[in-house]
Amino acid sequence: MKRSIWIIIAIFALIAGLAIGVFGVSKIVQDKAFVPKLKIIGDIRNIIEIMDLDIFEDDLVINIEGDAARAVSLKKLIDSGEPFSQQNNILIAGHDDSVAELDYEGLDNSYLAFNSEHGWHSINPEHPANTKIKRIREIAVISKDNSIDHEYGLSIISVDENILNITPGQAYGKTTEYLYPEGDVSMEKDGGRYDASVYSKKDIIEIERLLDRDMGENIVLMGRDGNIVYTRSIGMVELNDNHFNYIDSGGNRKISDLAGIMMDPPGASIMDVYDDCVYYMDKGEKVMVIILDGFGYHQYEYAYANGYIDFMRDAGNIKQASSIIKPVTNSGLAAIFTGRPPAESGIYDHDNRQPLVPTIFDSILKGNKSAIYIEGNIQILKTEIDPVLNTNRNNDGYIDDDIFRCAMENIGEDFDLMVIHFHSIDDIGHDAGDIVPGTMDRIKLLDSYVKELALSWDGYVIVTADHGMHKTGDGGSHGEFRYEDMFVPYIVFSPGK
Repeated sequence: MKRSIWIIIAIFALIAGLAIGVFGVSKIVQDKAFVPKLKIIGDIRNIIEIMDLDIFEDDLVINIEGDAARAVSLKKLIDSGEPFSQQNNILIAGHDDSVAELDYEGLDNSYLAFNSEHGWHSINPEHPANTKIKRIREIAVISKDNSIDHEYGLSIISVDENILNITPGQAYGKTTEYLYPEGDVSMEKDGGRYDASVYSKKDIIEIERLLDRDMGENIVLMGRDGNIVYTRSIGMVELNDNHFNYIDSGGNRKISDLAGIMMDPPGASIMDVYDDCVYYMDKGEKVMVIILDGFGYHQYEYAYANGYIDFMRDAGNIKQASSIIKPVTNSGLAAIFTGRPPAESGIYDHDNRQPLVPTIFDSILKGNKSAIYIEGNIQILKTEIDPVLNTNRNNDGYIDDDIFRCAMENIGEDFDLMVIHFHSIDDIGHDAGDIVPGTMDRIKLLDSYVKELALSWDGYVIVTADHGMHKTGDGGSHGEFRYEDMFVPYIVFSPGK
């Protein structure tokens, strides 16, 4: 009887084997073992952390030497992280320090799979065998596009030069491992005390070595988190997945998502407007603040050298001032009005309108003084006083003539503070570029507006900008950590001069 049962089992096994051979049905390799974490980092907006097998939900099955394995398209997986550029190299790094570099464009038939023997591993049928990395630790996306926007990665600038822009992917492999002290721990057991120190490993970039030049005596670091650090020592720059962090010489993280470093920056900042207004008004003086939107210091220098500026070149106090990151109108105005960096004002970009701290208008009201704020056709920030809005009454495509007319109509109303925000340098700069005749002609017109306003005002006049402007292929733009966007003029006219 037992012999008959075994014969039946053997027959069924034979039939199953024949079915596999005839119909090409192979087993699907899919282990339910421990799944180690895998990260995709570098030049992507969203870090990808894979901690389970849910990425195989599309039920893609590929054949590996006669066996079927569930897999996911490597290119599709990387695309889900939104790479900064479409021109990339892909580094696949294993726990055994083996590394394969593949061109992003050649990933159409490359896959990521998992089993208990090889862990996460790559399958690249159209590449050499040694590109099939086993037990993958991480995958790094490295941009090959050297013209990638300075909006991404880390930029290093001086007052007149964009020195370096490096993305997280491009910094991959150029770091030094550093054991970062997290703290001390201790425990007592059986009458004894046991102490230990805890460290975490960080990947540090040696900036001066990367530049092969001295950083200068003074350094300003600015982060996309809105923090600003003034220092004489560079400290440490940490590469962290898809961004950089700044750690000071004491080991304290001061900036998360470091945007840029200014070498030997100017001593002035657009945030000085707040303190200067308070200082002059405490002395009993009136103040007019004229904001020329999108007027970079390099544009001022060019206009000065080429005869487009007459009045603003003769001020007794002309300085170069730094803007803030992100150099756009909302955050720039907030820095001017509050005297605080974005981390304190709460205004980081165009998406924010409500400052978290009082503006200069709050100080005016509490001091029983009067103020007027003259704007274009929309309220950009929510301030303690409502702006006087203007429309393009003559339909010439620009609103600055209407803003100027409104300012002249109110200049005799004995306000302690007048704030006037002109827009057309920025408007034309976007359309035509930063250093072109059309933009220069507009600067010349605004110079005449400044002249008439200043000569009609009995008090101090501060002329500055929220941000600058850099050229693009079809016009101009701003919002990046580059000297054209980050440095603006800061001009002060004293009463009667």
